[in-house]
Amino acid sequence: MSANNLMFERCKAYIDCRLAEGGSQRESVEIGTPVFVTLNHETGSRAMPIAIELGRYLDEVAGGIDCRWTVFNENLVERVLEDHNLPKRLAAFMPEDRTAEVKSVIGEILGLHPSSWTLFHHTVDTLRKLASLGQVILVGRGANEVTSHMMGGLHVRLIGSLRKRIAYISTFRKISPGDARRFIQKKDAGSRRYNRQYWGMSNENPHCYYLVINTDELEDQLVAEMIGDALIKKMSREMNELEYV
Repeated sequence: MSANNLMFERCKAYIDCRLAEGGSQRESVEIGTPVFVTLNHETGSRAMPIAIELGRYLDEVAGGIDCRWTVFNENLVERVLEDHNLPKRLAAFMPEDRTAEVKSVIGEILGLHPSSWTLFHHTVDTLRKLASLGQVILVGRGANEVTSHMMGGLHVRLIGSLRKRIAYISTFRKISPGDARRFIQKKDAGSRRYNRQYWGMSNENPHCYYLVINTDELEDQLVAEMIGDALIKKMSREMNELEYV
């Protein structure tokens, strides 16, 4: 089974666990539920390996009975389509970008698929559902903006030097440094457009996050532990404050 299929199967298992009738809701001694993390990132700053490490770390230090911490990234698209009973072919019209805008508009006019705004709102609905269930790590798709009004979240942005990010993407995708640079520039430009179009603001604004971490010289596990510890301390403080309200 491929890594993508394994990731999707884990996401399905998480949903089944959370929504199973009579299933016990997982709680942690250290922090209450629901809690979640959003990861916004520059392309090549190792968001997915860090997210996976974060899930493992939180399973250890903030673990519970049934459900495990689960990462939702590109698999989120499939989850959106499933949530709203939409055919899987629509995934092609839901990039975090507007580079396929002309193709999308033509499809809308011909009635081949819902409007991009409709699909966007479906995505927002799904992100909020997942965050409200708790114990999820939401990567990209403006998840920090979607859930900014919700308690229990820790919003993080991962950054890195272009040189380091090019090296990582070149190795990970097995492409030349030149192709890696172009890939990064295209993905980051698309992410900026997505946030400007739907949120009217830059995803690079550091004030939108609790933590901004430069991953250049930090190992994945260390970054994961930094984020996990920050989440636990944040939620412990908020719980203590509620006790005195």
